[in-house]
Amino acid sequence: MTHIHNHALPLPGKDDEKYIQPMADIFKVLSDPTRIRILSLLAHEEMCVTCIADAL
Repeated sequence: MTHIHNHALPLPGKDDEKYIQPMADIFKVLSDPTRIRILSLLAHEEMCVTCIADAL
């Protein structure tokens, strides 16, 4: 019988609540397509704001 590993995050307990909001904030930031494009540009090279604006 093959054992299947569950890689899901554990259910948060009362002590984990301090981690939930910061994680939600990160997902909120990443939910904006323009921000994802900016991060993608910056992952390849350092760019000034003018160059980012021109690229977008």
